[in-house]
Amino acid sequence: MGIQVQVLMAIPLPKRALSIDEICELALPGLVVCTLKEPLPIVGTPHSGLVETIKYSRDISAPSRDQVIQSLLRYRVMEGQRSPTSPFTIELNPDLALRNIGEYEAGQRKLAECVRKGMEPGGRYDFLKSGQRLHFFDDEFPLLETQGNQKLSRPLASITMLEAMQFMQMGKPCTKGTYLVKDKFDPSDPRVHFESYKRLLMG
Repeated sequence: MGIQVQVLMAIPLPKRALSIDEICELALPGLVVCTLKEPLPIVGTPHSGLVETIKYSRDISAPSRDQVIQSLLRYRVMEGQRSPTSPFTIELNPDLALRNIGEYEAGQRKLAECVRKGMEPGGRYDFLKSGQRLHFFDDEFPLLETQGNQKLSRPLASITMLEAMQFMQMGKPCTKGTYLVKDKFDPSDPRVHFESYKRLLMG
């Protein structure tokens, strides 16, 4: 299991004429990443596009081997051809690390930033993280609790990602989405449920 990513340095040629300030959507197969901060040239046009959101989703009705992952880019058309002038950072996460629910109860975090109380297998839950982040979409991976600065708990659950979106909030990139709980663990249980990011099934 791994994350295969396509880095987008230009927006593919659209099938029709574009207008300045028009909002367009572009669906591409697989996981596609690009800068959210600076316009990208639109191939074959005198324009650029400022990507406002990137939404990742998969068809969970298909058999797991055949699930299709898709990226949906939403961009605004801008005048003139421009290329990014600064690098951008994408964090590849083999887990989803959220805060303790006590931080939400104390008014320090949003609910989606925290591990939910009463979380059960089959439940779908929203998450929110700072930064542009990519997660596995083709297999189970661990849900952890974090205190920040890479202080992580043992796995609390095995989850699969249903959808995720990268977007700008108050001038900074963020990632939000929805995950499905496949199994729930007792952190005091000494059994190992993951080998690195690989899910281990108990006999």
